[in-house]
Amino acid sequence: QPYDFLSLMHYGPTSFGDGGKKTIESKVGDDAEKLMGQRFGLTQNDAKQIASMYGCLGDQEQLKVCSKDVETCSTEPCTCHSGFKMEKTKFVGSVPAGCWSCLKECPKKLSSYRRREYTKKPCGCPPGKKVVTHKCYLPTEPCYGCEVEPTPDPTPD
Repeated sequence: QPYDFLSLMHYGPTSFGDGGKKTIESKVGDDAEKLMGQRFGLTQNDAKQIASMYGCLGDQEQLKVCSKDVETCSTEPCTCHSGFKMEKTKFVGSVPAGCWSCLKECPKKLSSYRRREYTKKPCGCPPGKKVVTHKCYLPTEPCYGCEVEPTPDPTPD
């Protein structure tokens, strides 16, 4: 089984370092090193290790954690520890339809000329709001934000 750089138990490369110096480095490259120290939640390997320690190996298969990477996704039912569970059909681009991922909440950044909340990375919105795509500074660069979902007009009886 491959090494779990995303394990909740893994410290970041500069944790405990004096002045931000690295205390641990990945032997497989910078991309793997960037994954170290996440605090997103349990990985499947974390759940398996805990189940093994408590003698209930196999029961952890019920826990399916959605991917946190926008370019990959989970096709089976899954959960998010933090952030928002978003269906891939809500985004424009090369992401496949019919799968799920966990995204961080859209930050509240205000553009001085558009006066909207936006970010350059796909993000999730709280209940009552929906993800919308805006054009950023460059026409080819999308920005994402949240807008209030319109409530349907009640039909009079």
